[in-house]
Amino acid sequence: MIQIRDLLRVVEKFREQHDRYPESLAELGSFDPEAKKLTWIVTGGGKVAERVIYLKPASISQEAPAPVFVSAVLGNPGHVVIGFSDLSVTPMVPAKVDEILNQLGNEH
Repeated sequence: MIQIRDLLRVVEKFREQHDRYPESLAELGSFDPEAKKLTWIVTGGGKVAERVIYLKPASISQEAPAPVFVSAVLGNPGHVVIGFSDLSVTPMVPAKVDEILNQLGNEH
């Protein structure tokens, strides 16, 4: 969860400087080379690494916190880590993440 939170801080720094969210993880990595390392989540003593999923928020002025990152790795058993635009990080069951992603799909 620490890596997701650190990634959220880099995204926020990018947003403050550019008045928009980065288009991709590649753009975020060009902005801050440390972000390239953070886009891979290391689990279980460093044995497995998975890339995070970046969900570019639609707007920088959203009323509710928007999901920004979802771990591709199950952190706590049966949970996925999701990071929000308000810099909060929460483990969730995959069904709840699916619900959030479906809501995002309906908004676009």
